[in-house]
This record gives sequence, structure tokens and C-alpha cells, in this order.
Amino acid sequence: METSKVLLVDDDPGLLRVCRWRLEKAGYSVETADRIDRALEVAGSERFYAIVCDVVLDRMTGFEAVEQFRKKTSAPVVLISGAADEEMAKDAAVLGAAGLVPKTDEFAQLLEILQRLRTEPSLKS
Repeated sequence: METSKVLLVDDDPGLLRVCRWRLEKAGYSVETADRIDRALEVAGSERFYAIVCDVVLDRMTGFEAVEQFRKKTSAPVVLISGAADEEMAKDAAVLGAAGLVPKTDEFAQLLEILQRLRTEPSLKS
């Protein structure tokens, strides 16, 4: 059975705590990274079911991170953003992200995407 370990990347410690708690409550094992360089290092050394990454990061955007994660892992990347819109979602899809989730959606959409990754293998990069 495939692991349900998720790498959660955000530079906001409060959001990391809340998202980690919610993902663990939903049955996922969670590794967190508050810096993109650390996230890329971990992504290359551990196996993850999925990567959930903020769009606004300190040293690069989440869009740039998708490309960097592709060099390290085959785990699908789901982007999260406080300013998600339709244009941003299209950009995420073009880059190969498994989805873009607004941070304001009460978490349901993220869980839905993670579940779809289990049942629709074509969504995985």
C-alpha cells in the first residue's frame, strides 16, 4: 500500500501547525518544512504521497518550487495560496501541479484533491 506521508511546505509557522494537525486528523503522516531549501532536501531523500506547498515562499515561488520538486521526486505537488484565482490555477496546471487550493477554503478542497490522487493515478505527475 502506498504511503500517506505528506510534505507540507510553508514559511508561516502558525499555518504549518494548523495544516499539519488537520492533515494528521484526516489520517496523513506529515513532515513539515518552513524553508524551500529544506523542503527540496527532504523531498529528495524521503518518499512522499504528495507535497503541499505555499505559492508565496521566501526564496522562490511555489510555481518555481514545482519545477524543482520534479527534479527530486515523482510525488504530486498541490499548491496553496491566500490569493488563489482562476488564472493562478491555470498557471499551476500548466506547470504540472496536481491542484491549487485557496487557503481560505476551510481545508476541504485540499483533502478532496489528496483523496483524488489515491483514486485517479493519472493525476500523479
